[in-house]
Amino acid sequence: MKGCELALLAGSLVHIVLRAGLIIQGECQMQDVDQHERWERVGDDCREYHEFDRVENKRSERPDLHAFLLLDELFPNPGGDLVACAEHDEIWLDVSDEQAASLTDEQILELTRCGVRYDEHGLCMFV
Repeated sequence: MKGCELALLAGSLVHIVLRAGLIIQGECQMQDVDQHERWERVGDDCREYHEFDRVENKRSERPDLHAFLLLDELFPNPGGDLVACAEHDEIWLDVSDEQAASLTDEQILELTRCGVRYDEHGLCMFV
């Protein structure tokens, strides 16, 4: 079995691929979609960004609150804050890289429509 086949089978290697974006083992090279690129692709290059009216089954009529409720449902953390830090007009959310990588394309689209983005530090929103 070549390295690429192993990467597809072993969860820890898949995690390495997601984090590094590129893994090379022997003669086999495997490129995985970077999380930022994945968010861009799913969000149709920002065409879906802040299009909250397209969200079905709203948990709230407020896009930020809907996103918070969805993330709390997906990644419960009793007693912990969802906002990890803030700078000027942005907040970053307490969602690990592993949790962000586990989101489905549908969940990413829903969060994008609520104004959630993915940058080099993780999930974030403008306030």
